[in-house]
Amino acid sequence: MSRQIDGIDRKIIMELQRDGRMSLVDLAKKVGLTHPTVRERLLKLLRDNYMKIQANINYRMLGLLMALVCVELENANDAIEMMNCLEKCPRVPIVAVGSGAYNVFAIVVAEDANTLNAVVEMCIRSKRGVKRMSLSYVCMFKPEYLPFKVVDEKRECKSMCENCEFLKNEICRGCNSPLMK
Repeated sequence: MSRQIDGIDRKIIMELQRDGRMSLVDLAKKVGLTHPTVRERLLKLLRDNYMKIQANINYRMLGLLMALVCVELENANDAIEMMNCLEKCPRVPIVAVGSGAYNVFAIVVAEDANTLNAVVEMCIRSKRGVKRMSLSYVCMFKPEYLPFKVVDEKRECKSMCENCEFLKNEICRGCNSPLMK
């Protein structure tokens, strides 16, 4: 069972949101505890999945384009299958499920419109159960930094890319483009 976080835990999280590289000694001073106590609390917050420390990317600084894709799928199984597929794609930092006119939402990021279009066509529009889709180019103001996956040279999305006409015809840069290495 999950434990409740308290005021000290919230202060630790707030301070790390301001400066994720803050030393334990400085963090302890800010929250009024010893650094061993702060370390233990921090380890519990991480272990219990209340927070995660990671390097997020400022997509605007890299000159990347972003689109919000809203998809209506025929049933819940198709939505789950699409979300599982999109979760693996390094060009999709955010995937959500919802209710209403659309049931899957994704943020897609790419270096150019052709690559963004190829990702949308191959990873979303071509999937089973898609009834309709809406795509809007967006400029996200908040958050400024996204959990954008930087791809290792050895990693490729072969399941989607190996037979992709967009990649074969050099319309799409694929997942191993230099900007993401």
